[in-house]
Amino acid sequence: MSGVVFDTGALIALDHKVRDVVVLVAEARRARNTITVPAGCVAQAWRNPARQARLAAFLRQQNVDVAVDNAEARRVSDPADIARLSPSGPTRLI
Repeated sequence: MSGVVFDTGALIALDHKVRDVVVLVAEARRARNTITVPAGCVAQAWRNPARQARLAAFLRQQNVDVAVDNAEARRVSDPADIARLSPSGPTRLI
């Protein structure tokens, strides 16, 4: 099986309609290649759901595989949830 792995930079580029990434996504879909995205990258790129419809639609495509749980990755990017989930107590994002 052929495929590609997207990192956080690729997700941000896609969200900003960078032509090279948009073309890569279209070619992968046309060729039925899988695009794998580590959940941590989704968490890093996911910042404002109300303004990230393009990224949300990409993550729902059948040829896109988020390597854990995509809803959890989005939830973990929220500073309040990071503090709540941290076993050592509140965590500060830098």
